[in-house]
Amino acid sequence: KKTGKYHITVLTTIKTSKTRDSILENDLQFVDDLINVNGTNIVGNFIQKIIAFKRTHFKPNVKPLISCSTADENLLDKKNNKLSIINIGKIIQEMNLFIVFISNYLNGTCYIKNAKKYLKRNKDQKFDFIFSTYGPLTPHYIARYAKKLNPRAFWVTDFRDAVFNEFVPLVFRHYCKNYPNKICKKSDVITAVSQGVMDGLSLNKNTKKMIICNGFDRDDIQKLKKSESDGKFTLSYTGTLYAGKRDLGILFKALRELIDENIIQEEKLSIHYAGGDENFFYSQIEPYHLENVTVFHGKLERKVAMQLQVDSDILLLASWNTKESTGIITGKFLEYMMMDKPVISIITGEIPNSKVKQITCACKLGFCFEQANSEGDYALLKQYLEKKYNEFIKYGAVKHEPNKEEIEKYSYERIIQNLNQYYRHNGR
Repeated sequence: KKTGKYHITVLTTIKTSKTRDSILENDLQFVDDLINVNGTNIVGNFIQKIIAFKRTHFKPNVKPLISCSTADENLLDKKNNKLSIINIGKIIQEMNLFIVFISNYLNGTCYIKNAKKYLKRNKDQKFDFIFSTYGPLTPHYIARYAKKLNPRAFWVTDFRDAVFNEFVPLVFRHYCKNYPNKICKKSDVITAVSQGVMDGLSLNKNTKKMIICNGFDRDDIQKLKKSESDGKFTLSYTGTLYAGKRDLGILFKALRELIDENIIQEEKLSIHYAGGDENFFYSQIEPYHLENVTVFHGKLERKVAMQLQVDSDILLLASWNTKESTGIITGKFLEYMMMDKPVISIITGEIPNSKVKQITCACKLGFCFEQANSEGDYALLKQYLEKKYNEFIKYGAVKHEPNKEEIEKYSYERIIQNLNQYYRHNGR
């Protein structure tokens, strides 16, 4: 938009959330036409309210995913041939996934219906480019209809998340597995956030595709300044925990051991969490008795959450790298890059050498613990925490010397240059 060559139209749903993002709202100055259509179904909306109430008021009993203990828990009473606790948990989880999927499906069909009505009423309005992104499932359906009305438009079909993963209910897995090839036949290029996500789409051989990773926009933090320090070594996590699948338990175990070894003073430590999964975060710190040094902020407006990051000494990230889901690079990880702060990442899963670890090493961002390398990584994690804590005590701040040239590859300006280059070689 800054080139002055483009007229931007955004088609989206009417937002019902009370949480506002003033940073993104500021970006609306670059949008010429903002079209809001109704995207909520009465039944789907009611189900989502029940889900939200359950998450807020019921504390889950969650055990850490990463454990240094090798004790074998016998969960199955073979004599009575009863279902094990873990199987009952899986059934409940499957039911929850099904309910969430159905509520999203009901709201999605409403969104598609109303979006198509708008596009049909305004079919004289022509587009040169169409961008749609997953998730959720609905934008690609709407974009396919827009492409039908504008056959000469260049359609970029984007995937920021994996379509087929363990969060998809069993009864919908066949549908989700076939979704990319079925819905994106008319797209001019399919883009994905990482090679792992691209591979998971199982696209046809002749499909045109490219990787466009997540990135950061330094304009978002221009007005943010570090607040006066409270004299505490501050570690912060901002974001979701995906119902506990993102697990920081091993980090809290390391902190507790360092406290018990009199290496870290507990009164000098402060842990902050901002997000909607407070119950899961609490369940991860509780076994290590760190509740008294933890501050729960709840869901924060993005600008406030980013201010919390600016005021922190260490930023915390959690993700996974499994056979079913590899190559994940979260948007939060890229956001952290521009904060000029050390990042400690905790990666669950059995596959080593995650993309997060590769980028952490290349950009010299901090330290990445992987469950797949837990024996060696755990000792290194404790050493890294001790080192950064000692720097804080000695200098009042931690040292951070990242590879800025490597980090710059993930700026939005560089990413857009790559997309423009692809279009020049493959567009009309």
